[in-house]
Amino acid sequence: MKRLLPICAALLLALTACTPPADPSPSPGGVQMPSAAESPVPSQGLTVRTDWSKLEPRPDPLPQVGSRWYADYTADLIPREDYGELIPYAGLRLLDDWPASTGCLYGLMTTDGAAVTDPVFSSVSRAGYGGGVLPLLVLRKGDPTLDDNWDPAMLAVAAADGSWVTGYDYRCCRASQQGLLLLTKERLTAMGADGQILHSYSPEEMGLSQKEFDRLFSDVLSYEGVGGTWCGDYISLDWMDDSTTAVRLYQLSTGELTAMGHDEWNDYYAAQSGDSSWEWTAGNGSTTLTRGGESHVIPHSTPDGWVEVQGDLVLFSNSCAVYTLDGKEILPPRDHASVSWMRDALGDGGLLAVTDYSGESIIITYYRPDGTPVPLPILDGWQDTMGTRWYRQAGLVGGLIELLDWNTASYYDLDTGECVFRTYLGYEGE
Repeated sequence: MKRLLPICAALLLALTACTPPADPSPSPGGVQMPSAAESPVPSQGLTVRTDWSKLEPRPDPLPQVGSRWYADYTADLIPREDYGELIPYAGLRLLDDWPASTGCLYGLMTTDGAAVTDPVFSSVSRAGYGGGVLPLLVLRKGDPTLDDNWDPAMLAVAAADGSWVTGYDYRCCRASQQGLLLLTKERLTAMGADGQILHSYSPEEMGLSQKEFDRLFSDVLSYEGVGGTWCGDYISLDWMDDSTTAVRLYQLSTGELTAMGHDEWNDYYAAQSGDSSWEWTAGNGSTTLTRGGESHVIPHSTPDGWVEVQGDLVLFSNSCAVYTLDGKEILPPRDHASVSWMRDALGDGGLLAVTDYSGESIIITYYRPDGTPVPLPILDGWQDTMGTRWYRQAGLVGGLIELLDWNTASYYDLDTGECVFRTYLGYEGE
């Protein structure tokens, strides 16, 4: 996708550190185009006439919705006990990008639409791992002094309700069921799910050379490699050698380096976290799901399709069918349609997204996990996966529907269908 502003991703993050004070959601103002008439414009003795009737009228801007917690510009989260759960909102677009969220700066707001910070973060995310999420927010800001890496950003960690926040002391992190591993180039810190610092080590204290520690840092920063997983009494560091058959580990209880075979490490991880994958076989009009000693038979089969398990739901993506693990039908099979899971970015919940290909245009309809349609008329025909409105993006954030359009970000209550917060993104791309 063409980018309309000559800003690379690293520069985007760097710019966030020096964003000037501004209203988090400035109104674009209504632009009243002249009526169908000719307007003479003198230019160096020549007369250039513009026929305004040939231009399409600009749509009226959507109204701003929401409020501010603080009257003054707020560049950092101010800890308080009475915010309630905090939700990130898109407040400024810097790039013509897809997905739409990657070109925006974010702020934080309450669930009823009161902004508690201005849009100063290059990203705000809930610390998540394969089996769930922690009650921790990871706040990312660009730092122009970090010119030695493709990701020049510093991280802070905050409680999900904004009751406390650390300084921007970290470069990258990785979550597990037990908490967060937070790294700089000089130190590894283990933070519990409640925000307490449990361990903090220099490379020397872990028995690692700086080169070995740099590889661990790179694995965590890039989300690649085997290093950086915290499970039970161990933190994985690297492969033992190029054969990638054994994992080098740091044992927390003893402070010593040790190793496990790759399969042994995977078994240990599954036993500690309870995270094992479902296996499925299809045939004779049914699908059998097994995991450990658990087994379920679903009265539906799509041998050439994909089966996805989300909590208690079983999704048959290609046939658009959804069942519970005990075989109850949630959504019936449909031709020319598919189903996927739209996970809440801040939690374990989500919505069923059904994409219908039967008509001239593609229609996406959203359902609650019990099969009830989401009562949001704004979503009807709003998203178009054919590309004519590629910049539009729907998501679920803290129980609110987030709609990112070209120049607006709107947040709707799932129960009432009302918009609780809307900002103008101030993007001038053509």
